[in-house]
Amino acid sequence: MYRLAELELGEHPAVQARARLGRVQVGQPGDDVGLGRNCPGVHLAGGRGAGPECGDGNGDVPKAVHADIVTRPEVPGCCRGSEATGPAYSFHMSDLSVTLRREIQTLAAGAPGRLGVVVGGADGVIVDLDGGRVVPAASTIKVPILVSALERVVDGTSMLQDPVPIGADRVGGSGALSLLPSVTELPLVEALRLMIALSDNDATNAVIALVGFEAVGRTCRRLGLAHTHLRRTLMNDAARDAGLDNVTCAHDLAQVMASLRLGDALPPAETRVALELLAEQQFVDGLPALLPARVWHANKTGELSGVRHDMALVEHGGRWAAVAVTAVALSDPDEGVDRGSTVLSTLASIGAAVGNWVTGTDRTDAPPGPHRP
Repeated sequence: MYRLAELELGEHPAVQARARLGRVQVGQPGDDVGLGRNCPGVHLAGGRGAGPECGDGNGDVPKAVHADIVTRPEVPGCCRGSEATGPAYSFHMSDLSVTLRREIQTLAAGAPGRLGVVVGGADGVIVDLDGGRVVPAASTIKVPILVSALERVVDGTSMLQDPVPIGADRVGGSGALSLLPSVTELPLVEALRLMIALSDNDATNAVIALVGFEAVGRTCRRLGLAHTHLRRTLMNDAARDAGLDNVTCAHDLAQVMASLRLGDALPPAETRVALELLAEQQFVDGLPALLPARVWHANKTGELSGVRHDMALVEHGGRWAAVAVTAVALSDPDEGVDRGSTVLSTLASIGAAVGNWVTGTDRTDAPPGPHRP
C-alpha cells in the first residue's frame, strides 16, 4: 500500500486525452464496445433502511435510450476546469472472453431485481448487459467526487492536509461523523478516506461543499460519464422529494474505474491516492467477497432501499478488469421492504468470475500489462 503522508503532491502536468470515435449504437448484440487507449469508443448519452444513504430510491428509473457515438477531436484534459468532454480511453466492444460473458449472463438472468453489468479490461469490454440503464447513483457518486477533489490537489488549489470544515448538522446514514459531533474539521485526505472507505455521508457533504457541484459536473464530462450527475447533497430528502436525484449507469461506473487504472483520470501521484483509498474499502460483501487473497481489488458500493450497486477494479499479475453492477427493483412489491441483500451473492459470483478471468493462466487474449500507477 502507498503511504499517503509520503506522497509529494503539487503541480503535475495534465494527462493528454485522446479519443477517436466512430458511429454505432451501444448495447446491440453485434456491437463492438470496449475499453482501450486511443481506440474507437462510445460517448454515452442518453435508500439500508435503508442503506448508506437511507434513501427510498425504488430504482424505477426509465431505461436510457441507446446513444450514438459522436466524433470528438483530440483534446487535452486532466485538471479542474478543463473543457475536455471525453476520456483518454473509451468503450470499444471486443470479444475478449465468450466464456466469461456467458457466465455473467447466466448469473444476471437468475438474479433478483434488474441488473446492469459492464466488465472491461485494458483492451475492450468483455460484458455489457444493459449497461446504459440510468439508475439512482447512491454512494457510487462519491468516486467522481473523489476525482474532482484530487483535481484540486493537481492544480494547487488544495493540499491533502488542508483542513475541511465538517458542518454541525450531521445527516448520518453511513459513516462515523454523525456520532462524533466534536469533530469539526478534518484534513482533506481523511475526509476523502471516510467518504470512500466508510461511505461517510457527512464527510461527502463536506467535500461537496469544498469542490462544488459544477466542478463535479466538469469532472464527469471530462471523463465521459454522460449519465452521471450530482444534483444534491447526500441524505437531502427535500431535494430528492423535489425530483433532484444523483444518477449514473453501469457504463459510467466501469468507465471511471478503468480511467483511474489506466492513469487517464489523474496524474500518477493523485492516481495512487485514489486507488489506495478505494482499496481501503470496508464494504466488501459484494464484488470482492469471493476473490482469493492474491487478487488485488478496490471497490465502492452504493446502497439505497431496493438498490445495491458495486464498482471494482480486480487485478493480478498485471492483468486487470473494471467491473460495475447496478441492481434496482429489489424492494418487496407488496410491502416495499428492502430486499437488497438478496442480490449480494450474485455480485460476489460475478466478482469471482471476473477474478478467474484475470488470474487465468491459459488466456491469450489479454497478456499481462503495466502494473498500477
